[in-house]
Amino acid sequence: MKRVLLMSAAGLLLAHNAMAGMNNCAFALHWKVNTAKTSTICTTYSPNGTLTPCDGYITAAPLSNTTTPVGSQVYMVVARGGTEGINAVSFGIDYNGRLPGSQISPALVTATYCTDGLAFPNDGGFGEFPKPKGGVRVTWTTCSNTVIGSKGVHAMVGALYVYAYTADQMKITPNNNLASGPELAVSSCAGVVTDLLQVWGPVVAQQLQARVDFGGGAGFNPCLTTPVQPTTWGRIKTQFNAQNN
Repeated sequence: MKRVLLMSAAGLLLAHNAMAGMNNCAFALHWKVNTAKTSTICTTYSPNGTLTPCDGYITAAPLSNTTTPVGSQVYMVVARGGTEGINAVSFGIDYNGRLPGSQISPALVTATYCTDGLAFPNDGGFGEFPKPKGGVRVTWTTCSNTVIGSKGVHAMVGALYVYAYTADQMKITPNNNLASGPELAVSSCAGVVTDLLQVWGPVVAQQLQARVDFGGGAGFNPCLTTPVQPTTWGRIKTQFNAQNN
């Protein structure tokens, strides 16, 4: 029997319960050069298609250029999921590009979803996801339970086509545009929803949110770390500043 997450007018009905198998889920990003074969974006060209574990994802990306204007695909994958599998996620995206011809161009960023469910984007002030500060809730009707390597279930949400004119950062954020408040959430195929903001708090939860740096910088891969609650205010500030550099 297919599991379908019930919808209300506001979106997903999230009962924020913590489940140990989902507490360390990583909202990962993986850069790849754009493929002209759009039919392979969600299949053989994807990180799940190549069985690439999330700790091998690329988070440092070159700029696009006018000589070879192929752009990039930035894959969105929720990894380190529990054996229950994943059937819905909620998160946001942000980058600095605002004006045509500089940084990541919002006009050129488009989403290809790789699930068999539905997507519910929202507007963070610059247009609906995947525009800057936009959020989205995405569902699967068939449980996503592909295990890759030692990093648990990898639920492939989809890919963003990105064209970066000058240096910029694209990063995962919570879904900040909901009447119910911000959420960074994963729903298991057992019907339990884990909101990582409630599990870890907003500062530590940044350790679970990937960032791709275009034109300089290493980015941030959450699959290379395990979230740790800081014990002093100094450590909290250090972690916060590290995630925003």
